[in-house]
Amino acid sequence: DWLKFDDAARGMIGRLHPSGAWCPACSESIIDETRVTRFFAFEQVRCPACGKKFSATTGTFIEGAKLEAREIILLAVLLALDVHPSRIASLLRVHIDTVRNWRDRFSAMAEVAQG
Repeated sequence: DWLKFDDAARGMIGRLHPSGAWCPACSESIIDETRVTRFFAFEQVRCPACGKKFSATTGTFIEGAKLEAREIILLAVLLALDVHPSRIASLLRVHIDTVRNWRDRFSAMAEVAQG
């Protein structure tokens, strides 16, 4: 594998949640090792404090993504390198509209980050 799923998932979630795992409903930190492991594997976890189910993508710009973490990373890199969307779509075997939608997501996130 050019990039292992676990490595890609941990890296992406680390960027999305630099302060660690926490419940988006009640803001409780998730410290139980099993739940943290599942959180960083993009799996659903249940908050021990409020009982809500969520995943690391809940409330983020990648919520509902149909792509794997490594595909999202590759997509981001190819867009940053200004590879044509039709070429990216071909490489990832997705529709060109998927590439355009992700380009728009990344642009919106960049605007938010710039303040």
